[in-house]
Amino acid sequence: MAEDLLAATTSVHAMNWERRGQEILEPGAEDCRYRAGVWQADGNLYPVPGQGMDWDPWREALDPVLEEHGFSSLGRERRSGAVTWLEADGEHGARVRLTAEGELRITDIRVDAEPCEDSTLGL
Repeated sequence: MAEDLLAATTSVHAMNWERRGQEILEPGAEDCRYRAGVWQADGNLYPVPGQGMDWDPWREALDPVLEEHGFSSLGRERRSGAVTWLEADGEHGARVRLTAEGELRITDIRVDAEPCEDSTLGL
């Protein structure tokens, strides 16, 4: 799924993406959740300060891929401090988040892992 999402981003803005960690979010937790990865682009989605965010091209590119993989469409823009993002929800509590700063995150996937540890999933 991640490869499909990253490929779809090129229709909006060509960037290189680097994968960072995948992990169990809370080792030992009863409700075991997994982060499939965080991909960081080599730049912001809109690199010119003050340019403003037009999320429509990103929705048009990513929503079909998300829906194909059982996720909702990207929701309304969210903000915390200076960080803005869109988010989609999937099965098993999974979430996909795309930030204006060029981060794509697939996280909160509920998994059946006993014990709830990275090694159980072979990470």
